Amino acid sequence: MTIEEAKELYMFCNGNEGYYMWHEAGEKETREYSALKISKEVKAEWDKEIIEKNLGLIDKEINNSSGCVSRILEALLRENVNPDEYADRFLSTLEKLMASDDMDKIHIISTMGEDRLNHISGCQYFCLHTVYGDKMNMIMQRFMDFEVPDELSLPQFPKSVNKQVLYKDAVEDYCRSYAKYGGRGDDAEERINQLCQKNCKPEAHTYGLDDIPDTSR
Repeated sequence: MTIEEAKELYMFCNGNEGYYMWHEAGEKETREYSALKISKEVKAEWDKEIIEKNLGLIDKEINNSSGCVSRILEALLRENVNPDEYADRFLSTLEKLMASDDMDKIHIISTMGEDRLNHISGCQYFCLHTVYGDKMNMIMQRFMDFEVPDELSLPQFPKSVNKQVLYKDAVEDYCRSYAKYGGRGDDAEERINQLCQKNCKPEAHTYGLDDIPDTSR
């Protein structure tokens, strides 16, 4: 495997090595990649390309940006890139995403906490590796403060999870992660309750045709 082929594989896997690369590319390619013993400096350049690509995608399309946020955080958490180079810029991008749709915001809130599925944690990165922990939290407090509709996350599937349930899970992920990494454990549960009570109000009954009283008689 050449270094150019290794880069192509790295980019294809969004920088995820180990099991993920083995699963996506196969044992032979993963062994050949590992044998190259690619330096942290080279991977840093590749991670910069991944970050720039995903920042560009967010600029083009604010909605459906949660995947881009995850890939950027994965690259930052690999610690190949200097935190000072992208941390503040990433937070500026995060502020733009307050205008994104409900489900995108919910996914981003969870990822900025400690995502239950893939354990990405924006809190961990910004609190432990940068000087922007407080700034991140101020942005996230505003990011979480929006009215969440009492409706299915996937309207086409009647048994899909309600958006308010997903919002509550995401807020718990974030607030507890910030308490863990930011050392603010004293008010996490209170903040969770405040946000969920304020932003997850049951909708009033919406009347359908069958509910309209017959006044013809």
